[in-house]
Amino acid sequence: MHIDFSKLDGRVAEMEGELRGIIERSVQSPYLDKALKNYERMGTLGARRPHVVLANVDQTLPGYYGSKGSAEMFRILATMFIESNVLTSERAHPQKPVEYIQQVLIPETAMRLIQQDRSLLQNRDVTLEEAQEVMTSSVEFGGYVHDVEQNHLF
Repeated sequence: MHIDFSKLDGRVAEMEGELRGIIERSVQSPYLDKALKNYERMGTLGARRPHVVLANVDQTLPGYYGSKGSAEMFRILATMFIESNVLTSERAHPQKPVEYIQQVLIPETAMRLIQQDRSLLQNRDVTLEEAQEVMTSSVEFGGYVHDVEQNHLF
């Protein structure tokens, strides 16, 4: 129910090596694989069509972290990788760096955050696959509880 968003900067910073590995393609990412398949199958223009992006957006939402978590992760990841020139146009290709963050790094980050959360809660190591299931099944909850607009009302 409660997420301390003020700690996200530090938590995400601890993942920098693994996230950098995804950018450098030395760490496998199901989200990158899916994006690359879409670009291969539909071409650059086809993969960027609004209906294609919207059809895949549910699979990249950060679960119970909601839109507030997504916005915070985007801010952190953009600073960490775009502003530092780690995630360049060449490395993000065929995606743009902003698309890469939205479609690959945010879900990868959320999945790892959920893995940490669940491991602490369950007092055991939770796999990335288990975390991915929680992320997928908790999207609606995150949309209600951790919505950017709703949080500005209080």
